[in-house]
Amino acid sequence: MRIKNRLTELLIACILTFSTAVFAQENVPQPPSGNAEAIPSADAAPATSSTATTQSACIPKCRSGYICHAGMCIPACNPPCGQGFLCTADGECVAQQQAVMTPAIAPPPPSPHLVARQQARERKLRIRQQRLDEVKKIRIGIHMDWQWAFSEIYRAGFMGNLGFQKNIGNSFALRARMGGMLGYARPHMFSTADKTGCWAANVDIAPLFGPLGSFYIGPSFWFTYYWHNKNKLKNSDFDIYDTEEYEKANNGPIGGLALDMGVITGEKGNLGINWRIKTALFNEEDDDDTVIIFEFGLAYHFSVSD
Repeated sequence: MRIKNRLTELLIACILTFSTAVFAQENVPQPPSGNAEAIPSADAAPATSSTATTQSACIPKCRSGYICHAGMCIPACNPPCGQGFLCTADGECVAQQQAVMTPAIAPPPPSPHLVARQQARERKLRIRQQRLDEVKKIRIGIHMDWQWAFSEIYRAGFMGNLGFQKNIGNSFALRARMGGMLGYARPHMFSTADKTGCWAANVDIAPLFGPLGSFYIGPSFWFTYYWHNKNKLKNSDFDIYDTEEYEKANNGPIGGLALDMGVITGEKGNLGINWRIKTALFNEEDDDDTVIIFEFGLAYHFSVSD
Protein backbone atom coordinates (compact mmCIF):
# COMPACT_ATOMS: atom_id res chain seq x y z
CA MET A 1 0.00 0.00 0.00
CA ARG A 2 2.88 2.33 0.83
CA ILE A 3 4.65 1.51 -2.41
CA LYS A 4 1.47 2.25 -4.38
CA ASN A 5 1.13 5.65 -2.78
CA ARG A 6 4.77 6.43 -3.56
CA LEU A 7 4.32 5.62 -7.25
CA THR A 8 1.20 7.75 -7.36
CA GLU A 9 3.12 10.79 -5.99
CA LEU A 10 5.93 10.36 -8.53
CA LEU A 11 3.41 10.18 -11.41
CA ILE A 12 1.66 13.36 -10.25
CA ALA A 13 5.02 15.14 -9.91
CA CYS A 14 6.02 14.21 -13.47
CA ILE A 15 2.71 15.40 -14.85
CA LEU A 16 3.06 18.81 -13.09
CA THR A 17 6.65 19.27 -14.27
CA PHE A 18 5.73 18.56 -17.92
CA SER A 19 2.70 20.87 -17.77
CA THR A 20 4.83 23.73 -16.35
CA ALA A 21 7.47 23.40 -19.14
CA VAL A 22 4.84 23.44 -21.89
CA PHE A 23 3.16 26.54 -20.41
CA ALA A 24 6.44 28.41 -20.14
CA GLN A 25 7.35 27.67 -23.78
CA GLU A 26 4.01 28.95 -25.05
CA ASN A 27 4.38 32.25 -23.16
CA VAL A 28 7.89 33.17 -24.50
CA PRO A 29 7.56 36.70 -26.24
CA GLN A 30 8.08 36.61 -30.05
CA PRO A 31 9.88 39.46 -31.94
CA PRO A 32 7.84 41.71 -34.28
CA SER A 33 7.62 40.62 -37.87
CA GLY A 34 9.28 43.89 -39.17
CA ASN A 35 12.48 43.26 -37.16
CA ALA A 36 12.90 39.70 -38.18
CA GLU A 37 16.24 40.54 -39.82
CA ALA A 38 17.58 42.17 -36.65
CA ILE A 39 18.25 38.78 -35.09
CA PRO A 40 20.64 36.87 -37.28
CA SER A 41 19.92 33.25 -37.75
CA ALA A 42 22.34 30.59 -36.83
CA ASP A 43 22.68 29.64 -40.51
CA ALA A 44 23.81 33.15 -41.54
CA ALA A 45 26.95 33.20 -39.46
CA PRO A 46 28.71 30.43 -41.35
CA ALA A 47 27.88 32.21 -44.69
CA THR A 48 29.64 35.42 -43.56
CA SER A 49 32.63 33.49 -42.44
CA SER A 50 32.71 31.67 -45.79
CA THR A 51 32.59 34.96 -47.76
CA ALA A 52 35.44 36.43 -45.77
CA THR A 53 37.41 33.29 -46.36
CA THR A 54 36.76 33.54 -50.14
CA GLN A 55 37.81 37.24 -50.35
CA SER A 56 41.00 36.71 -48.42
CA ALA A 57 41.93 33.51 -50.24
CA CYS A 58 44.03 35.40 -52.94
CA ILE A 59 47.29 36.00 -51.17
CA PRO A 60 49.12 38.08 -52.26
CA LYS A 61 46.50 40.49 -53.56
CA CYS A 62 45.67 40.31 -57.28
CA ARG A 63 47.45 42.89 -59.47
CA SER A 64 45.68 45.65 -61.36
CA GLY A 65 43.28 44.35 -64.00
CA TYR A 66 42.48 41.14 -62.07
CA ILE A 67 39.93 40.24 -59.39
CA CYS A 68 39.87 37.40 -56.83
CA HIS A 69 37.27 34.71 -57.44
CA ALA A 70 37.12 31.35 -55.65
CA GLY A 71 40.70 31.79 -54.50
CA MET A 72 41.99 32.58 -58.02
CA CYS A 73 42.92 35.83 -59.82
CA ILE A 74 40.89 36.21 -62.99
CA PRO A 75 40.80 39.18 -65.48
CA ALA A 76 38.42 41.95 -64.52
CA CYS A 77 37.38 42.35 -68.17
CA ASN A 78 34.57 40.15 -69.42
CA PRO A 79 34.84 39.14 -72.22
CA PRO A 80 38.65 38.98 -72.08
CA CYS A 81 40.66 41.62 -73.99
CA GLY A 82 41.97 40.78 -77.45
CA GLN A 83 45.61 40.53 -78.50
CA GLY A 84 47.51 43.79 -78.09
CA PHE A 85 45.16 45.06 -75.36
CA LEU A 86 45.42 45.06 -71.58
CA CYS A 87 42.70 45.03 -68.94
CA THR A 88 42.72 47.98 -66.52
CA ALA A 89 41.58 48.08 -62.90
CA ASP A 90 38.34 49.68 -64.14
CA GLY A 91 37.57 46.66 -66.29
CA GLU A 92 38.36 48.45 -69.59
CA CYS A 93 40.50 47.15 -72.45
CA VAL A 94 43.16 49.61 -73.65
CA ALA A 95 45.99 49.30 -76.16
CA GLN A 96 49.34 48.25 -74.72
CA GLN A 97 51.02 51.50 -75.89
CA GLN A 98 48.55 53.51 -73.82
CA ALA A 99 48.61 51.17 -70.86
CA VAL A 100 52.40 51.05 -70.51
CA MET A 101 53.45 54.39 -69.04
CA THR A 102 57.11 55.06 -69.66
CA PRO A 103 58.66 57.41 -67.13
CA ALA A 104 59.55 60.83 -68.55
CA ILE A 105 63.28 61.30 -68.93
CA ALA A 106 64.39 64.88 -68.38
CA PRO A 107 66.66 66.16 -71.19
CA PRO A 108 70.21 66.97 -70.21
CA PRO A 109 70.85 70.65 -69.50
CA PRO A 110 72.32 72.58 -72.45
CA SER A 111 75.99 73.38 -72.34
CA PRO A 112 77.01 76.92 -71.26
CA HIS A 113 78.55 77.43 -74.72
CA LEU A 114 75.24 76.74 -76.47
CA VAL A 115 73.36 78.96 -74.02
CA ALA A 116 75.81 81.81 -74.65
CA ARG A 117 75.47 81.41 -78.42
CA GLN A 118 71.67 81.41 -78.21
CA GLN A 119 71.67 84.53 -76.05
CA ALA A 120 74.05 86.28 -78.46
CA ARG A 121 71.83 85.34 -81.41
CA GLU A 122 68.71 86.64 -79.67
CA ARG A 123 70.46 89.88 -78.75
CA LYS A 124 71.63 90.35 -82.36
CA LEU A 125 68.09 89.88 -83.68
CA ARG A 126 66.69 92.27 -81.07
CA ILE A 127 69.25 94.97 -81.95
CA ARG A 128 68.56 94.54 -85.67
CA GLN A 129 64.83 95.02 -85.11
CA GLN A 130 65.46 98.11 -82.97
CA ARG A 131 67.66 99.56 -85.72
CA LEU A 132 65.01 98.94 -88.36
CA ASP A 133 62.43 100.68 -86.18
CA GLU A 134 64.74 103.67 -85.66
CA VAL A 135 65.99 104.17 -89.22
CA LYS A 136 62.40 104.40 -90.48
CA LYS A 137 62.09 107.64 -88.53
CA ILE A 138 63.28 111.00 -89.85
CA ARG A 139 66.74 111.46 -88.41
CA ILE A 140 69.14 114.41 -88.25
CA GLY A 141 72.80 113.53 -88.45
CA ILE A 142 75.90 115.49 -87.50
CA HIS A 143 78.70 114.40 -89.88
CA MET A 144 82.39 115.05 -89.22
CA ASP A 145 84.76 114.01 -92.01
CA TRP A 146 88.32 114.53 -93.17
CA GLN A 147 88.85 115.10 -96.89
CA TRP A 148 91.81 114.36 -99.14
CA ALA A 149 91.34 115.92 -102.61
CA PHE A 150 93.81 115.19 -105.42
CA SER A 151 93.67 117.33 -108.56
CA GLU A 152 95.99 119.89 -110.15
CA ILE A 153 96.65 120.88 -106.56
CA TYR A 154 96.21 119.02 -103.28
CA ARG A 155 93.57 120.00 -100.75
CA ALA A 156 92.87 118.59 -97.31
CA GLY A 157 90.70 119.67 -94.45
CA PHE A 158 87.96 119.08 -91.92
CA MET A 159 84.37 118.86 -93.17
CA GLY A 160 81.26 119.42 -91.11
CA ASN A 161 77.84 118.60 -92.52
CA LEU A 162 74.27 118.47 -91.26
CA GLY A 163 72.34 115.57 -92.72
CA PHE A 164 68.75 114.38 -93.00
CA GLN A 165 68.11 110.67 -93.48
CA LYS A 166 65.09 108.35 -93.57
CA ASN A 167 64.56 104.74 -94.55
CA ILE A 168 61.78 103.95 -97.00
CA GLY A 169 61.16 100.31 -96.20
CA ASN A 170 63.68 98.00 -94.57
CA SER A 171 66.47 98.24 -97.15
CA PHE A 172 66.32 101.63 -98.89
CA ALA A 173 67.09 105.10 -97.55
CA LEU A 174 67.44 108.67 -98.74
CA ARG A 175 70.04 111.05 -97.30
CA ALA A 176 70.84 114.69 -97.97
CA ARG A 177 73.75 116.64 -96.44
CA MET A 178 74.95 120.22 -96.53
CA GLY A 179 77.88 121.89 -94.85
CA GLY A 180 81.37 123.14 -95.47
CA MET A 181 85.10 122.50 -95.27
CA LEU A 182 87.99 124.35 -93.66
CA GLY A 183 91.48 123.29 -94.67
CA TYR A 184 94.53 124.08 -96.75
CA ALA A 185 95.92 123.64 -100.26
CA ARG A 186 99.38 122.77 -101.55
CA PRO A 187 100.87 122.28 -105.01
CA HIS A 188 100.93 118.55 -104.24
CA MET A 189 100.50 116.30 -101.21
CA PHE A 190 104.10 116.28 -100.02
CA SER A 191 105.12 119.77 -101.14
CA THR A 192 106.63 122.16 -98.61
CA ALA A 193 107.29 125.03 -101.02
CA ASP A 194 103.99 126.81 -100.58
CA LYS A 195 100.67 126.51 -98.82
CA THR A 196 97.42 128.44 -98.60
CA GLY A 197 94.21 128.23 -96.66
CA CYS A 198 91.00 127.12 -98.38
CA TRP A 199 87.39 126.59 -97.48
CA ALA A 200 84.39 125.21 -99.30
CA ALA A 201 80.62 124.81 -99.28
CA ASN A 202 79.31 121.32 -99.90
CA VAL A 203 75.99 119.58 -100.65
CA ASP A 204 75.27 115.96 -101.60
CA ILE A 205 72.28 113.67 -102.06
CA ALA A 206 72.53 109.88 -101.77
CA PRO A 207 70.04 107.06 -102.32
CA LEU A 208 71.39 104.29 -100.10
CA PHE A 209 70.70 100.58 -99.92
CA GLY A 210 70.56 99.31 -96.36
CA PRO A 211 70.91 98.63 -93.61
CA LEU A 212 72.14 95.29 -94.94
CA GLY A 213 72.77 94.01 -91.45
CA SER A 214 74.48 97.24 -90.41
CA PHE A 215 75.99 98.22 -93.79
CA TYR A 216 74.91 101.01 -96.17
CA ILE A 217 76.06 101.54 -99.76
CA GLY A 218 74.86 103.69 -102.64
CA PRO A 219 75.72 106.37 -105.21
CA SER A 220 76.05 110.00 -104.21
CA PHE A 221 75.63 113.19 -106.24
CA TRP A 222 77.81 115.97 -104.87
CA PHE A 223 78.66 119.63 -105.47
CA THR A 224 81.44 121.66 -103.83
CA TYR A 225 82.56 125.28 -104.27
CA TYR A 226 86.17 126.08 -103.23
CA TRP A 227 87.76 129.36 -102.17
CA HIS A 228 91.48 129.96 -101.62
CA ASN A 229 93.43 132.70 -99.88
CA LYS A 230 95.68 133.05 -102.91
CA ASN A 231 95.33 131.83 -106.45
CA LYS A 232 98.95 130.85 -107.09
CA LEU A 233 101.06 128.34 -105.25
CA LYS A 234 104.82 128.29 -105.79
CA ASN A 235 105.98 124.87 -106.87
CA SER A 236 109.80 124.64 -107.09
CA ASP A 237 110.46 121.48 -105.06
CA PHE A 238 111.53 119.48 -108.09
CA ASP A 239 112.95 122.31 -110.20
CA ILE A 240 116.66 121.55 -110.83
CA TYR A 241 117.16 124.99 -112.31
CA ASP A 242 115.72 126.79 -109.27
CA THR A 243 113.24 128.64 -111.44
CA GLU A 244 109.94 129.47 -109.85
CA GLU A 245 106.86 127.63 -111.08
CA TYR A 246 103.34 128.17 -109.92
CA GLU A 247 100.20 126.06 -109.73
CA LYS A 248 96.81 127.69 -110.07
CA ALA A 249 94.47 127.52 -107.11
CA ASN A 250 91.36 128.85 -108.76
CA ASN A 251 88.15 129.45 -106.93
CA GLY A 252 85.18 127.65 -108.38
CA PRO A 253 82.73 124.75 -108.33
CA ILE A 254 83.46 121.07 -108.69
CA GLY A 255 80.77 118.39 -108.89
CA GLY A 256 80.32 114.77 -109.76
CA LEU A 257 79.49 111.27 -108.58
CA ALA A 258 80.62 109.31 -105.53
CA LEU A 259 80.34 105.85 -104.04
CA ASP A 260 79.07 106.31 -100.50
CA MET A 261 79.44 103.55 -97.89
CA GLY A 262 79.15 103.17 -94.14
CA VAL A 263 78.06 101.12 -91.16
CA ILE A 264 75.82 101.95 -88.22
CA THR A 265 76.50 100.77 -84.68
CA GLY A 266 74.72 100.88 -81.35
CA GLU A 267 71.41 99.29 -80.40
CA LYS A 268 69.46 102.05 -82.19
CA GLY A 269 71.98 102.64 -84.97
CA ASN A 270 72.74 106.18 -83.80
CA LEU A 271 76.48 106.08 -84.44
CA GLY A 272 77.72 105.80 -88.02
CA ILE A 273 81.13 105.33 -89.65
CA ASN A 274 81.22 106.64 -93.23
CA TRP A 275 83.66 106.68 -96.14
CA ARG A 276 83.27 107.71 -99.78
CA ILE A 277 85.20 108.04 -103.02
CA LYS A 278 84.39 111.00 -105.29
CA THR A 279 85.20 111.82 -108.85
CA ALA A 280 84.40 115.02 -110.78
CA LEU A 281 82.17 115.28 -113.82
CA PHE A 282 82.88 118.98 -114.19
CA ASN A 283 85.64 121.21 -112.84
CA GLU A 284 85.65 124.97 -113.39
CA GLU A 285 89.31 125.12 -112.42
CA ASP A 286 90.47 122.87 -115.24
CA ASP A 287 88.17 120.62 -117.27
CA ASP A 288 91.10 118.39 -118.20
CA ASP A 289 92.17 117.89 -114.61
CA THR A 290 91.37 114.55 -112.98
CA VAL A 291 89.83 114.91 -109.55
CA ILE A 292 89.83 112.09 -106.98
CA ILE A 293 88.57 112.80 -103.47
CA PHE A 294 88.57 110.49 -100.43
CA GLU A 295 86.53 111.21 -97.31
CA PHE A 296 86.31 109.36 -94.01
CA GLY A 297 84.39 110.31 -90.89
CA LEU A 298 81.84 109.73 -88.15
CA ALA A 299 78.19 110.63 -87.81
CA TYR A 300 75.72 110.77 -84.96
CA HIS A 301 71.97 110.64 -85.66
CA PHE A 302 69.03 112.03 -83.68
CA SER A 303 65.49 110.83 -84.27
CA VAL A 304 63.03 113.68 -84.75
CA SER A 305 59.82 111.69 -85.44
CA ASP A 306 57.99 108.68 -84.02
